[in-house]
Amino acid sequence: MRPRLAVVGGGSTPFEHRTANATAVAPRVLTNFGDDSMSPAMSTVVVWGIANCSTVKKARASLQAHGIDHSFRDLRAEPPTRDDVDRFVAALGNKALRNTSGGSYRALPDDKNSWSDANWAVAFVADPMLLKRPVIERDGATVFAGFKDEAAVLTLLR
Repeated sequence: MRPRLAVVGGGSTPFEHRTANATAVAPRVLTNFGDDSMSPAMSTVVVWGIANCSTVKKARASLQAHGIDHSFRDLRAEPPTRDDVDRFVAALGNKALRNTSGGSYRALPDDKNSWSDANWAVAFVADPMLLKRPVIERDGATVFAGFKDEAAVLTLLR
């Protein structure tokens, strides 16, 4: 299969980008081999959520409509690890990650508002439905939870 090449960005000095199947000269060349594996120069967007959540569906449709490739991680089928949750909490804080509209949140003890980030991280790992959806990451960095401000999310991901 011949790779598709896309030139992005600019620059005064072209450089040669070699892959196993192609050589191209351009300011910045991204190579897509047709199997969704992109060169490291391409931004990686991951959307965490549940497939039947209307907000997650809206977010994924918007990303697709704006040409933002992303992968999807289902919180039920592939729950986040403690490292994943620690990354989410470090970037956004526990309050921004709380899904306060769900039954899991209402079932928590009354002192939940005084919990530390570490307490919340344990709770998020134990029950991923406590996480506001979607959680969106770009290049391994958590950038947003929820999708109320579509314009802001799209700006951060472009």
